[in-house]
Amino acid sequence: MRKLPAADFDGWEDFRERNRPEPVKEGQPEGKKQRIGPEKEMPAGTDKKQRGKNMFMEKTPVALAVLAACAVVFILINSGPDSGRISRAVKYGCYDRALIYEGQWWRMVTVGFTHIQPWHLAMNLYALYNMSSLERYFGHGWFALLLLGAVAGGSIAEYLFSGIRWSVGLSGGLYGLMAAYLVLVLSYHWSLRGILVTIGINLVINFMPGIAWQAHLGGAVTGMLLTGLFLRLH
Repeated sequence: MRKLPAADFDGWEDFRERNRPEPVKEGQPEGKKQRIGPEKEMPAGTDKKQRGKNMFMEKTPVALAVLAACAVVFILINSGPDSGRISRAVKYGCYDRALIYEGQWWRMVTVGFTHIQPWHLAMNLYALYNMSSLERYFGHGWFALLLLGAVAGGSIAEYLFSGIRWSVGLSGGLYGLMAAYLVLVLSYHWSLRGILVTIGINLVINFMPGIAWQAHLGGAVTGMLLTGLFLRLH
């Protein structure tokens, strides 16, 4: 993947400055300290944790909206007896192979907003929050296209290569974001430390029973393709 020349990226100087490695102190091994990805601009007078929350609220409205939508749909799906959760998940837009075959293609995107198990929701929303800095790099429109496009790409792969009837979750989109981050790591020599936990968690989940790994693979491939397109256009 080619790097962007300075003239091809609006705001390049600001981006480069925010991602410049921190100076190495005397006696410290070179390369030990390095900023990770798009640096968060933190207002003065607040602690680091609070400044991170402020940055998420102000600079990542798409990620925040997706997070909120997932939480609301999760509550709706779990607002009745456990025996009816699958039917409610179908009602609120989960992947249903039979209904997609009948023409409800929109489920290939809305599946990303549906979760049944609390641990699944918590892990996916943590991963989304952890990678939300990509929205400040790509911009709101491109980030939404990347996330939802990867969800759709994952659903297409699941439809073509898996016989699973129902599935839920944002994982296809998250694999798209991880793939996008990897492309940017290779292009700009960012550090992976900021998302190592996210990558580790998702790799473990990938090998759990009942997981549609085809959707993860499809989401990752879609994320790489869309990021490559973004770099070429910008």
